[in-house]
Amino acid sequence: MAIDHDGLHIGFFVSSTRAWKCKMKCKMVRACWSSLGLADTRDLLLPCNSAQSMLEELWKCETEVQLKALTLMWEWWGFRNKINSGDASANSLEVCHRVERHMVDFKSMKLPAIPPKPPDQHKWTKPPDNQVKVNFDGAFDYITGSGGWGYIIRDQAGDFVAAGSGKSVHLRDSLHSEAVACLAAINGAIRIGANRIIFESDASNLVQALKSTDYDKSSIGVLMKEARSLCVLNFALFQFSYARRTCNTAAHVLAKIGVSSESSDSFWEDYAPFCISDIIASDSAVLEM
Repeated sequence: MAIDHDGLHIGFFVSSTRAWKCKMKCKMVRACWSSLGLADTRDLLLPCNSAQSMLEELWKCETEVQLKALTLMWEWWGFRNKINSGDASANSLEVCHRVERHMVDFKSMKLPAIPPKPPDQHKWTKPPDNQVKVNFDGAFDYITGSGGWGYIIRDQAGDFVAAGSGKSVHLRDSLHSEAVACLAAINGAIRIGANRIIFESDASNLVQALKSTDYDKSSIGVLMKEARSLCVLNFALFQFSYARRTCNTAAHVLAKIGVSSESSDSFWEDYAPFCISDIIASDSAVLEM
C-alpha cells in the first residue's frame, strides 16, 4: 500500500504543531497511541519542532505505521471537536475502534498494481570486497537554524575505520543539513585515503540530488556540485545510496552529538567513540547471523 505524500491533505495536522504535541502528551491520547501499537512512533514524533519535521520522521516509518498514525490524528481531531461541542457520549476508546476499522477498510481496497521493489533493507550491510561504506547523517533544529553532522566509515568486514562529528550553523532546512553532512563525510573519506566508496544516507531526497542534476539550481545546488566534484577528483569508484534510518543509526547518533558540540569538529580513527561502539557491535552481530 502506497501513500501519496505530496497529495495527502493534512491541514488539521500542519496547522498547529504545538497543539498536536500537547495533545500527544495528554493521558488519553497517549493511551490511544499505545493501544494501537504506536507508542514508539509517538516517541519518535514528540521531539520534532515543526509539522515538516514530524512528517519527515513519519515518512521514514513503515507504510502501515504512517497510515495508522495519520488516521489516529484525524480521528482524534474529530473526537476533540465532539468534546468541545459538549458531546458527552464521545469516548476515547471509540477513536481506537474507528482507527482499526479504517485500517481494515484500507487493506481491503483494490489498489493499482505496483512494480516490485528490491528487497527492503532494514539492517546495515557491509560493502563489497575492497570497498568501504560511509554512512552519514545531518541533524537540524528548526528553532535555532543550527544542527550537526556525523559519519562513520567501515570496511568490507564491517570493522570500524574512522568517524567524524561536528556542528552546523546558519542552516536553511533539514536538506541543507544533510548536504553539509555529505560534504563532511566525503572529506572524511579523503582524509583516510579511501579510494572505492559507497556513501549511504537515510535522506532519499538528498541521494536523488546527488545522483542527478535536478537540484543543481536549488538552494543546495552549489553543495551538490561540490560533492560530486570532490568524488570525481579523489575516488576511483564511488556511489550514493539510500538506506532506512535503522541502517544509519551510528551516523544519526554522531549527528546528534554534533548538535550539542561547542568545540571544534571531532575525528576518530582506528578506535570507535564509546557512544557508537554498541551500535557497531550490534550491526556486526547481525552480519554474522
